[in-house]
Amino acid sequence: MLPTPCPPVPALPLGLPFVELFGGLCLAQADMAQRMQYLACRLSVGVSESWLRNHMLKGDDIVCAADRAELGERVALLLEAGTEGWVTILRGYIEEFAQAQVRCVEAALDGVVAGRPAVLLPFMPGGALAAVRVDRLAALSAEG
Repeated sequence: MLPTPCPPVPALPLGLPFVELFGGLCLAQADMAQRMQYLACRLSVGVSESWLRNHMLKGDDIVCAADRAELGERVALLLEAGTEGWVTILRGYIEEFAQAQVRCVEAALDGVVAGRPAVLLPFMPGGALAAVRVDRLAALSAEG
């Protein structure tokens, strides 16, 4: 006699955590790209302005070297601030990436944490999953 198959599980709840994960990753990627482009544009405008000022100062013999040094310090400060901005943007992207993964895992394992059968394992009956967990916990406690 053939075993009776499990009732079909609707596909919609199974894929929602992964859709949410990919949506969160796409939003984080778009946010990071937009912030990086804005920062790169601001840096290029600042460096171009400093270069033009320095170029104009080189043509004038009256301007002393202190003004050129000040422009050099300004460019160095601009690049240092830009580097800190890039690090901050990348750190935010990494945190958002990790949070999206954590939310996906929490949503996917919501049934296991609450003591119900796992939503992502439709091929296993609920009682079998609970029995496996109990047997594994007993084996772990016996070993330790």
